[in-house]
Amino acid sequence: MTQDFEESARNFLSLLNKLPSTPSITFRGFVDTSVTQARIVVSPALTATSHSIAIATNNLRTPHVGVVVGANGRDLTALMAGAPTVNLQEVTYLPGTYFCQHPAQEFAGVTIQVYEEMCVSEDGTSLNTARPLDSWDPILAVLEPALRDARARCLALPQGASDRFLVPVQ
Repeated sequence: MTQDFEESARNFLSLLNKLPSTPSITFRGFVDTSVTQARIVVSPALTATSHSIAIATNNLRTPHVGVVVGANGRDLTALMAGAPTVNLQEVTYLPGTYFCQHPAQEFAGVTIQVYEEMCVSEDGTSLNTARPLDSWDPILAVLEPALRDARARCLALPQGASDRFLVPVQ
């Protein structure tokens, strides 16, 4: 890595750390159907999610939707309001973020997989759900209209715009 790249990366992480945490339900275009029971994954890098299913899945190119329930993502949507091509409506999670990855399941003609953001307990001995939900209602309230919208209109996305949403959280 060059010194310029390293400095740019540090500056970008510094900017992300200054943005407020945003509780949200967002989307990715990757689902791991081999997962048979809930497991913890930690992201070694930034984890990009989008408010838009169409963006996160490249217009539902494959019928897979990762649903991220989080509390500490940094919403870049307002920062990218004047983007010259497309605002990816991105919510980014910082490196080292823990997620509980649940088994995939079918919903409304797509395969969905829920990722719940996890936080380390104060004593450092366990992980707790960052945004506990009592039911599926808050997820469905976001997922159903977003899925309808993604099916209703195809977005003109620049080549590679969705790539950051289509990779596994590892």
